[in-house]
Amino acid sequence: MLNLPINLCDILKANCILTNQEGIPIDPLSPGSISCKEIPQKNGRKNINTTLPNGKLITLQKVFVQKSGFIIIEITGPGTTCRSQPLPFSFIESFILCAPEGTELGCNITEFDCIAQLNCQNGLVTSVDLFFTLCQDVEIVADTVISIPAKLCTPRQEIKINSCPITLPNQCPGVFPTSNTSAGIQGGDYLIQL
Repeated sequence: MLNLPINLCDILKANCILTNQEGIPIDPLSPGSISCKEIPQKNGRKNINTTLPNGKLITLQKVFVQKSGFIIIEITGPGTTCRSQPLPFSFIESFILCAPEGTELGCNITEFDCIAQLNCQNGLVTSVDLFFTLCQDVEIVADTVISIPAKLCTPRQEIKINSCPITLPNQCPGVFPTSNTSAGIQGGDYLIQL
């Protein structure tokens, strides 16, 4: 019998699962499952001057956004499954936006995926690589007052609707006889069976 070395990476499978802080799996697209918030800058947002394709010079702001949450790593092998404690993750990304003073960041996670890959050396697991895919909608919002010009108006006259006369269709006495010996209620040309 040959005793060949076993490579654990060939028999173990790793999975990455989004959870809350307690390690309970959650839906990545439910509000608040992944935190997405602006990182305040010491002296406010930095102004960035940029030129539009038409040659016009405009001033935008640099905004730093942090996305964070918790995952567990699940490793499955023949007849056994092991799960890690909840592990925090965090990513910081910068955006150049029209975000003047007095505006706030709105952020919504639209897609999340996490892949775990085991790394082996000499048949033993040495590390786990995690690959994250996060997509988000980022917008800058502000409360504002708008003025809509309007004129006083008076209600229009009531529109009278002529109702159509209700006419009943002709009956088919061959199919629906008007008299019957079984228990029923008879009224006019209609018979309702009980």
